[in-house]
Amino acid sequence: MDLFERNDVERLIKLLAIKLDEAGVVGTVSIVGGAAISLQYVHDRDSTTDIDALFPQSQAVRSVIEEISKSENLPKDWINDAVTAYVPFEVSNMWLDLFSIGEVTVRVASAELLLAMKLRADRGLRDRDDIYNLLVICGCKSILEVEEIYEKFHHQEVMDGRTRQVVKEMMATLRREDK
Repeated sequence: MDLFERNDVERLIKLLAIKLDEAGVVGTVSIVGGAAISLQYVHDRDSTTDIDALFPQSQAVRSVIEEISKSENLPKDWINDAVTAYVPFEVSNMWLDLFSIGEVTVRVASAELLLAMKLRADRGLRDRDDIYNLLVICGCKSILEVEEIYEKFHHQEVMDGRTRQVVKEMMATLRREDK
């Protein structure tokens, strides 16, 4: 299993944008998950095993991803869109543009969107550090604020009881640290 540090993610995303532009692709690559957190919010975040992203679905894009996989000796799913089903429909202020190369724009999810996605994924210890950091970045001071963020992105859903309890414990820790 390859691990990507922040500088690896940044380099590979820029390489992807360059190659997509060279291939004539017009579109947006939207980074989510640990890679987005590392790129935009927590620069010393632990490594990530892959880059979760949304990107145009075309043979040209798949070919570029495969080409980079081979040239960089990466697994075929070094960047993947398996997260697509978990990204809520568009709402305002959901994305932050990082850069554009030609007709290819690279953006990352907002901290609020990432928090809502991490809470919904509910992967236990695996996401705890990310959730904690995103609570701080989003400036959450109460469980009600966290629930508002969650519901903003996941309409008609309520946060899982176990996840809610974990967030309450984190909020208590944050209050102690603020003193």
